[in-house]
Amino acid sequence: MFKQYLPVLLLAVMPCAFAQPVPDIQPDATPNITALSQEKPLTAQEAAGVALAKKWINGTSKPVTAGDGSVTYFFGKSQPVIVCAPLQICDLALEPGERINKNGLNIGDSTRWVVTPSLSGEGDALVTNLIIKPADVGLATSLVINTDHRTYSIRLISRNKDWMPLVNFDYPEALKKSWDDFYATRTAERQAKTLGNGLNIDNLDFEYRIEGDAPFRPVRVYNNGIKTFIELPRSVASGELPAVMVVNPGTGEKEVVNYGWSNGKFIVDQMARQIVLIMGVGRQQQSVLISRSHP
Repeated sequence: MFKQYLPVLLLAVMPCAFAQPVPDIQPDATPNITALSQEKPLTAQEAAGVALAKKWINGTSKPVTAGDGSVTYFFGKSQPVIVCAPLQICDLALEPGERINKNGLNIGDSTRWVVTPSLSGEGDALVTNLIIKPADVGLATSLVINTDHRTYSIRLISRNKDWMPLVNFDYPEALKKSWDDFYATRTAERQAKTLGNGLNIDNLDFEYRIEGDAPFRPVRVYNNGIKTFIELPRSVASGELPAVMVVNPGTGEKEVVNYGWSNGKFIVDQMARQIVLIMGVGRQQQSVLISRSHP
């Protein structure tokens, strides 16, 4: 009887000859890049380039703040680092008026990081904002932004509780342009106040009264504290000029005075109380009286 059941017992305890082992189910994993290809040593030129890049990436330029809670990096000084946290939002603001190019937003890890553009302000002050959110802690990747003004290369890292709510940049070229504009405005203002011969309106006295309707009636009279300048109409500057005389304050007599002519102006070598411009004789004589309004 035992022999009768022996084949059955042997089949029960012996492994089946047709059974195959079931492999463990492994989760998807990122391929090991270094295992797929062996790195070759860098050439001297390549090593020099990498060293320069590392020097910029690890630069010592520190961000500052304007007191509004934002973190401000000096563009181009080093690679900026933005620290974000899950369930929190980092807002990166670009320069006002700056626009991201088509396909100009690229991130190394687009699966675990979300970067969404947004806008604030309006008109010339319209600002492009990038809303940055990580999916987990301990992440690190790079973000490249190509705009119509420049290219940004930014490092992103995520932590549990640390994050930068607001991030922006100071731009050296924008600062230089603001100074250039300032000096250009100052130069334009100075030129607008310059009357030639190194004279500036701010340093001149225009308090004169002009009497007479002769064709050579001056359009402007002023002094610089030493000399008197009498500017005639352009229609007279190329024709016959009147004579210049001063009025003696004691006698009222007209007296000869030293003067010159330059660029449409009489330049009298003193500051007389009264100056007379005279042309012609007798009944054909015309004159204009110029008087200082104060001593």
